[in-house]
Amino acid sequence: MALYPSDCINMGRQFFNLYSFKKIPWFFFSLLATLFFLVGLSTTESAQQLMSGHYLTGLIFSQISLYLYILSLNKNNKALVILGAFFYLLATACKEIYVPLLIVLPFLPIKSIKERISLFVPYGIAALIYIAWRFSIIQSFIGGYTPTLEGINFMGIFEQLFQIPLILIGSSWYSYIVLIGIAYLLVRAIYRNQIPLLLLLVGTLALVSPLIPLTLYPGLDSGNHRFFYFLWWGISILLAFLLSKTENPKQYRYMVSVGLVFAIAFTAHSTFYKKRYLDSFNAYNEQLYQFVLGQQKGYLLIQGKLGNYWNEMLNSVIKAYKISPNAPELLVKPVDLHELFELKRLHADIDVFQYNINSNKVENINRKVPIKLERFGRRFTKDLNLELFMNYDGQTLTWLFGPYTKGRYKILYTDNNGKSGSLVISHQGTIKFLATTNVNFHLSFLSPQGWIAQSPNLSFDPIKSPTIKWKGTSVIP
Repeated sequence: MALYPSDCINMGRQFFNLYSFKKIPWFFFSLLATLFFLVGLSTTESAQQLMSGHYLTGLIFSQISLYLYILSLNKNNKALVILGAFFYLLATACKEIYVPLLIVLPFLPIKSIKERISLFVPYGIAALIYIAWRFSIIQSFIGGYTPTLEGINFMGIFEQLFQIPLILIGSSWYSYIVLIGIAYLLVRAIYRNQIPLLLLLVGTLALVSPLIPLTLYPGLDSGNHRFFYFLWWGISILLAFLLSKTENPKQYRYMVSVGLVFAIAFTAHSTFYKKRYLDSFNAYNEQLYQFVLGQQKGYLLIQGKLGNYWNEMLNSVIKAYKISPNAPELLVKPVDLHELFELKRLHADIDVFQYNINSNKVENINRKVPIKLERFGRRFTKDLNLELFMNYDGQTLTWLFGPYTKGRYKILYTDNNGKSGSLVISHQGTIKFLATTNVNFHLSFLSPQGWIAQSPNLSFDPIKSPTIKWKGTSVIP
């Protein structure tokens, strides 16, 4: 396993943070927490991904800011806390998941509550600076891929949150043994009042709350373990603390601690191997990319939980490839089932391809398409109310769709240049947008129950008529 330099810095920073806390016999257990962090699945996977660098650097700055806050309390040094607030601001600038670290500071069992709150103020100011800066840039206070929290389902959130232990440790029989052992240590420490319960609850809120927007899309079980990098950092500290509270003899504590490190390492690496290789995830990626960049002509059907993600990613690959010098024309277009339904209605003779996980190949599925589209077509429902408002001011596009708020809206469009595609969108919002041509489109509403309400064909020319209002009923395509 390769490590970023920032992984190594995180491990060292974690050790010194814990050692400075001096609430446990600390050399061994500070080192133990560092080892837990190193062998965890989130760290293992993040170390393989260049795109996870901002998670890693953000954690470095978070740990430095936490260390300086603790040091400022112990030394009563306000200059240190201002420096700590600066590093906290850097951490939030790296990734929004580190913003909730702020709420933990007043509950650390160091000095008096009055002293903790007085030194908390610079961190609060740093948080307000970040919030104002973030909103001015992206007009959203919430992280994740669905900043409006459109279609939020509270039961679905709790179901995914309760899956986190199995996502991090795995779901094999030996993973359950590890989880039962950790649960025993936690319940035992709470029962014996060996752990600050309020700090545990606030810390859990700080570590878990950034994950809530991700339950909407792409989902906590989507295989993106980098999402849990900050959470695993907190869990590794908790594990070391719980093990430090086990009874003597010391040899027993050390044996259990080392055994748990090896158990977590084994479950993490076996889960990583299964996810990335036995499930042919890398092979799937490679086959899709190679097919899109090949010279086969037709449409590539992308379905499944990450269908929208792959549709957008592969279309981005095509755009990037087309601007390359001397690049040949790409003849494949990724589509989802909804787009394919519209395409087949207009052009019956197109070729359609799809990835086959059993053969690890992209195959022609023309014979299967009529059945797929017939089933999909049953979802369209007529005579349901739909309405839309869109306004373009030369720089930004503002929209409001209705009357439904729980579910997803989707636009299928074709512009005057022949470019077509689809866009899953929230029921309202604003986005920076450069309009150049007239667009013909359908507005569709995809309900949580599965039915679809689709408008008749509409036209929007943002240059000549920058505002469009429409209210009517759905039709069957």
